[in-house]
Amino acid sequence: MFALAFLPSCKKGGAAGTLILNGGSATVDASFAGESLSLRMYCDCKWKISGGANWFQVKNVEGDGAGVLKLFTVVIDVSANDSDKPREAGLKVSYGASGQVKELTLRQGAAGSLKPCTASSITDDMLFSTAPAGTTTAVQQGFEFSPDKSTMYFTQVNSRYKNIVAWTPRKVTDSKDVAANRMTLYYYSHSNNIHLEQDGGNDYIWLGNWGTRTTESKYTDPQVLSRIKLTKGATLRPEDADDNYYFGTRTLHASFDVANDRIAIYSQRDGYTMKIYRLSDVLKTPVSNVTLKYEIVNGGSEAGFTSPDPEYRGKPTIKAHDCRSLTPLKTFVYNYTSTCGWQTFCLSGDRIYFFLEDKQMDPAPNGMHFQSVINVLDLDGNVLKSGILQPFADNMDDLLKYGFTDNKAKYMEAEGILVRGGVLYLLYSGKDDSGFTRPIIFQLSTSGL
Repeated sequence: MFALAFLPSCKKGGAAGTLILNGGSATVDASFAGESLSLRMYCDCKWKISGGANWFQVKNVEGDGAGVLKLFTVVIDVSANDSDKPREAGLKVSYGASGQVKELTLRQGAAGSLKPCTASSITDDMLFSTAPAGTTTAVQQGFEFSPDKSTMYFTQVNSRYKNIVAWTPRKVTDSKDVAANRMTLYYYSHSNNIHLEQDGGNDYIWLGNWGTRTTESKYTDPQVLSRIKLTKGATLRPEDADDNYYFGTRTLHASFDVANDRIAIYSQRDGYTMKIYRLSDVLKTPVSNVTLKYEIVNGGSEAGFTSPDPEYRGKPTIKAHDCRSLTPLKTFVYNYTSTCGWQTFCLSGDRIYFFLEDKQMDPAPNGMHFQSVINVLDLDGNVLKSGILQPFADNMDDLLKYGFTDNKAKYMEAEGILVRGGVLYLLYSGKDDSGFTRPIIFQLSTSGL
């Protein structure tokens, strides 16, 4: 379900009422493949939605908060757009005793308007977001976006022991202002994959937790999948996560396919094993005390880097959903290391998309400009396609023109992949010689994958 929040600034019981669109945006974007959009609206007065078009249907078009701030859900069912042209239509939200009106634009892309991931040049319509993340001095490891596509979510390794989780409006921008909404995680590991859950007006991020310190004072090999509530300004340690799921593995990377009730758990340090479970089964597993299988070292000092906590070394016992007894729907081994370097993966439908690093580009004085490559597998682990390059990300003339890097840095690193609503989203981190780092997210066609 896709969500848009209308947040009121009026006091309870206000007769006139005030309606503010989430992030100041008055637009909602729908996938060309069609989808069900769920608009979340908070209101303490009467409201009504009017307008529309023959390619979507609005449900629950009116309500009344009756002086009490209430959450309403408006569902918009959008049909597929099989043409080669995008389309849009307007809706009006009338509210309050004085008949105030807010206008909302529903936009839908066209199947034929998206560029393939094998495009050789960057064009404006390929850009989904270039808004800075929580810090401009660290690359973005994981990314997500809200179902209404108005808000971006990022994780960044901001120091050897510290991750930043940030959320910011999605708008494509040249601004260098960092996201105001962020929180800090200690010892959680790299967080290559994250997943957004919206529940009861709150946002939650799922990510790898209980990483262990390396000899370089970095954190890796997470053993737990955790769910954390996003709280601006908060600092969390591993034990502060809201909910934990334990699979008895390490170097855990998780990808959610909520629409098909699946979750994939990929474990590099346990034989490059992929296990796909029914998500509803995972969520139903009971909570118990579990002792992690592999020793963890966190806190303390290493390689000249000192964290704020004393060193812990051992196998902690934590409260977690114990998923070890579940039988996976699918299990296979996939070792990509003979040809590529690790970045991340995504489960969507009957395909698994690995986003990897291929050969290093020249020149690359900082050693971080590698070709990105996509390999596509089925749910049995059979490689359907491999070595699919993204030439646009290697087009230095275009990277310089758009300001994603400069002639001194020439930095472009592949980071994340998501497939949503028939659209492929690829995250890269660009950096200039001053150290300014920006997430660059492209929206592309899945055709040919």
